[in-house]
Amino acid sequence: MVNISRPCLIIATSFIAGCVSPYPQPVARVSEADAVLENSSPRTLRPDWQKKNGSGLATPKNVADLRLNAGIYRDFYLTQYRNLTNTMNAGDGGKVIGGLLGVAGALSGSKAMVYQGGGLAGVSAFYTDHYQIKVQSENYLKASDAMRCIERVVSEIPDGLEFTAAGLRVAIIGLDDVTAKLEQAQKSIVIAEPNFDRLKKALTKNVPEFNGRNMANDPRDIDDSYLPLIEQCVSKF
Repeated sequence: MVNISRPCLIIATSFIAGCVSPYPQPVARVSEADAVLENSSPRTLRPDWQKKNGSGLATPKNVADLRLNAGIYRDFYLTQYRNLTNTMNAGDGGKVIGGLLGVAGALSGSKAMVYQGGGLAGVSAFYTDHYQIKVQSENYLKASDAMRCIERVVSEIPDGLEFTAAGLRVAIIGLDDVTAKLEQAQKSIVIAEPNFDRLKKALTKNVPEFNGRNMANDPRDIDDSYLPLIEQCVSKF
């Protein structure tokens, strides 16, 4: 009787190893040139911008820019989440490993052979990779939710009203904090968790009630009213 356990083991191990990438997926980025029509005023999205991947968006100069950037990041990160989720579902670990065990068992008469030598390492590596994709997809979804939250807050600012220069810088830092935290979480392959100390400070900050007062008389009113809400969005990610 011909012993075919080793060839079967080689096939199984090679197949699994071919699916595995032990490194974190690079964080996808979107660029100004890819996302926004050239020389458009106000800045206008390109219809095909989600097919691109570049080096970053232009720094917002006003509330409209800030809202647009948050919306771009929201949709872009959501697309990355869906892409990774589809990849993970298409290569479901249980189905692949189950299929390999079935083939190995049929050829050798014993499922145990798959776990000999490098087979066990292959199975372990596959599930490690599967877990990494799941973690990274969840981080994209969380980042998208944070950007959606920021966009919603900025959209509530009445037309024609703006942050102060200092307030706009703080809002921009909020966007940057989300992208930076996403980069770090993906690099470390950990689920991003809220900054509870930062969130507590944002939630307890006094937000003025205007009672119909004309906020346009003092742009600092816009800062005081909306920056704490942006900070809450950032802190929850």
